[in-house]
Amino acid sequence: MQIDAWGGWRQVSRDGVAGERETQETRATPLQTFLAVRNGQMDNPSPVENGIRFARLWDAIKASAAADGPPVDPQMVG
Repeated sequence: MQIDAWGGWRQVSRDGVAGERETQETRATPLQTFLAVRNGQMDNPSPVENGIRFARLWDAIKASAAADGPPVDPQMVG
């Protein structure tokens, strides 16, 4: 499976054959979203808490890899 970094399309391959690229309508570009948040027209869809959760997840992934793969609770690292 291949997925566009911005979520605009996905493509599934089966047995080495790429399927049709599936697209969806993009309602707003990242710049449009940023400007709307900055202008107070919408709540931030990616608040600081999301970044903190991702950082904890990444720390747990690295801790798991360093210990040869056991599960690591993201709340217990960092």
